[in-house]
Amino acid sequence: MATASRANTSKAIELVRQRVGCDPGPEIGKLRSESPIAEVEERVAGEPTAWLATGYKEVREILGDHSRFSNKRMSELGRGTRRNVPPGSLLEEDPPRHTKWRRLLISEFSAGRMNRLRPRVVALVNECIDKMLLQGTSADFMQLVARPLPALVICELFGFPRDDRVRFARMVNSFRGAVDSTRQKAANRELASYTYKLIEQERRAPRDTFLGRILQAQGDTLENMELSGIASAVITAGIDNVGCTLGMGVLLLLECPEGLSAIRGSRERAEFATEEILRYTTAIHGATMRTATTDVEIGGKLIKQGDGVFCSLLAANRDEAFVAHPDELDITRGASRHLAFGHGIHHCIGAPLARMELSVALEVLAERLPSLRLAVEADEVSFRNDGGPVFGPESMPVSWSEAEAERLTRERSS
Repeated sequence: MATASRANTSKAIELVRQRVGCDPGPEIGKLRSESPIAEVEERVAGEPTAWLATGYKEVREILGDHSRFSNKRMSELGRGTRRNVPPGSLLEEDPPRHTKWRRLLISEFSAGRMNRLRPRVVALVNECIDKMLLQGTSADFMQLVARPLPALVICELFGFPRDDRVRFARMVNSFRGAVDSTRQKAANRELASYTYKLIEQERRAPRDTFLGRILQAQGDTLENMELSGIASAVITAGIDNVGCTLGMGVLLLLECPEGLSAIRGSRERAEFATEEILRYTTAIHGATMRTATTDVEIGGKLIKQGDGVFCSLLAANRDEAFVAHPDELDITRGASRHLAFGHGIHHCIGAPLARMELSVALEVLAERLPSLRLAVEADEVSFRNDGGPVFGPESMPVSWSEAEAERLTRERSS
């Protein structure tokens, strides 16, 4: 059995979160080529240790094997007191509870549901672009399009009252970069309270909304706290990741010679570009830590029962064993088997919605703003450095022609 390569735990986490613009830091690529699964913590006298998986094959195998790699911590698998995991927390549960909750959501993210929602997403993208154009000929794309759009789509999906949008936007902003435990807990409590009250209203008078449809179909089998937890998970997962990915995607396209014009007039090209942007940028640094439920060999390394395993999604998506020339952006590639949304039973259930939002946004931007360009040099775009689980631009100034700004003014006055 090969000896595991060792590194400091904090150093491993730093490697996973290290970025240079939209790219991973150079060290994690070196680690992947040397040891696609590496021990990152010294094993002490039979105690569990931690591993970091960076290879595509290894990450896919670990995420796809929920029987041998649990989303629960070892303390919850028989070695101590169970943490206080909130009801409905999909990412921190295993079957059968996870299966029950996930089954409730499948129809809400079906192809048919996404097709019915698509016209509203188109309208919301146009609404965001209109607000940006009202600024004149330059504005911050992240502030006016990339961040507001996924929040507006969630409001549409859940049927949040329009009067609550300002409050919801404030809640969303409080989650962004909330790595401080006190701030995170306060944000969680406020969102849980809001969704709980909404669930009570939907129970009394269900509407044709995300919560209303679930309650009509399975309301008798669900407690309010369970559904509140599920709703909170969908909301938090569906906003920051999409906004950051859209920001990085537009940044990358504007750096290309053809820019957004490469996808203009083609829904298929927009969808292909979306898949490549997801693979290339992978806004979520890594998957929820897995715990080995038994001794298992992965990539020639023995992972012992109780060991924790971190999976770098970005490193796996940049593995040349997955795609040729992985560090090149090729929007015609369409490699949909990437791991930006994870893999296995914990594959992001909202992925169809995220994909649709991103492709619609790119398609509409390409059609409406052919002159869109960066208002600063690409290396002057500021990126988040908050230590959170999601990465993307903090601010991204863009500009466009006066003719495009004037066209909106004429349309509004006619």
